[in-house]
Amino acid sequence: MPRFLAVMNDKFLHLIQYFLLFFFAVNAFRRVRFFWSGAHAPVYAFAYCLLVGVATECLQYYAPGRRPDFADWIADTAGAGGALALYSLTLGFWIAFRRSHPKPVTERIERELF
Repeated sequence: MPRFLAVMNDKFLHLIQYFLLFFFAVNAFRRVRFFWSGAHAPVYAFAYCLLVGVATECLQYYAPGRRPDFADWIADTAGAGGALALYSLTLGFWIAFRRSHPKPVTERIERELF
């Protein structure tokens, strides 16, 4: 493990890892649509992160020198949950902004300036 990562807390690294995994999973679920719509992508991405976290911790039982840790899974869940909250807040603000500004912002600004 690189030295700068050895100084950081293991749980913090789990949190950051699953925070990023959530956004990659949302992007994947929004692009690949089988029986769901893209609107449900954040929910599926969060469930995916939870399942990957559980699978990783369970498989560590079989790896020599590793042991499963429930606290790691909690850190994984916190990272994915924080990403879901950030995604939802950002999406909510964006929808509210677009409803309050129905015309494209650039057209409105150009009309006000010129």
